[in-house]
Amino acid sequence: MWVLCFLISSTLSFARTDKTNPVALQISRFLGPSSVEVARDQKKTELKVGERLGDWTLQQVLYDAAGKTTSYAVFEDFVH
Repeated sequence: MWVLCFLISSTLSFARTDKTNPVALQISRFLGPSSVEVARDQKKTELKVGERLGDWTLQQVLYDAAGKTTSYAVFEDFVH
């Protein structure tokens, strides 16, 4: 099983290069220490840790409520 883990910051988007199943995820906003709003194909979805969007599962949110450091969302692909 091929597993890929990556970080997405609030300004970074990820696009998989698989032309048969293109995916583009972007963090719209961080909702707190365990949830984010994700934009995919111009549709926004709220995800909590452990929930999936397509092949991607939200594993962890590194959130700074004070805004002094960059917040990150950790996604993992358990399918490929």
